[in-house]
Amino acid sequence: NEIWEISKIGRFSMTRIPMSAATVRADAVTLTVLPFAAFAFGQRTKPKTSPGAQPASAPKPLEMSYTLAFPQPHTHLYEISLAIGNVTTPQVDLSLPICTPGSYLAREYARHVQDFNADDGSERALPWRKIDKATWRIETGAGGDNQKTIRVSYRVYANELATQTSHLDATHAYFNGASLFMYVPGAVARPHRIKFITPEGWRVTTPLALRPDPDGYYTAADYDRLVDSPTEIGAHKLLEFAVRGKPHRVAIWGQYEFDDNRLMNDLGKIVEEGAKMFGGLPYDHYTFIIHVQPGIGGGTEHLNSTIIQMAPQALE
Repeated sequence: NEIWEISKIGRFSMTRIPMSAATVRADAVTLTVLPFAAFAFGQRTKPKTSPGAQPASAPKPLEMSYTLAFPQPHTHLYEISLAIGNVTTPQVDLSLPICTPGSYLAREYARHVQDFNADDGSERALPWRKIDKATWRIETGAGGDNQKTIRVSYRVYANELATQTSHLDATHAYFNGASLFMYVPGAVARPHRIKFITPEGWRVTTPLALRPDPDGYYTAADYDRLVDSPTEIGAHKLLEFAVRGKPHRVAIWGQYEFDDNRLMNDLGKIVEEGAKMFGGLPYDHYTFIIHVQPGIGGGTEHLNSTIIQMAPQALE
């Protein structure tokens, strides 16, 4: 072991060896001159930089942009497209989580992925392979100053109606983002934006924002925020009320028969008591998603939203 050998030499160098006065003086001169000689050598051999030379610019950070569509809802298949901009590495890995925020059971979402494809933005296919059960590695052909935009597409089967999964049929689209959206491991702190392509007459209710930007995108500050935002899309009932000046929305799908005003009043009381306990409301807006169907139940809380599932008799 090299380090051990050095320490051993150091320990044994403490042994006293008799030396003449002349030898001691010579050693002292040598120890004094050597540092200056090394400094002078370093100055003489330091490479010169041309006055007009510019330092190499750092690569631009990756840009992540998703599109979610479901042209045939009755097939239970979500279609996800992901454009990854400013790619400079010869390989890019994409992974899908195995669990979701608020519920940490391993759910193996990758088992529902199918029809994975990657291209270079000009419809030229890129080679890829799976390197583990939930990670796809793409050979990008990028490198150095050769930046590329990589486009990935895949489909996800979604026919499990639970708070921690995703469900799609002819009546609505509900998703938990961890089950749908792949991520680049080194880019999770970057903003992630998403656009929804929906059937005519279907609305989007998502805790990401009250409405999309002028280009039709919702933007999450990072990947964690994206997958911590369950979303309901469809012709669902939408109730709105305010607590302490902050908007609260209730998206309701299924066999709902209840007094809307009473529901909003009850939820408003709960929110107000929470604000008293915690000294305010630590969000700009909040979304309740409620599914009412026989045989279901449960709830999962998220950053500024919650998903609640119940049987119709729970409201009696």
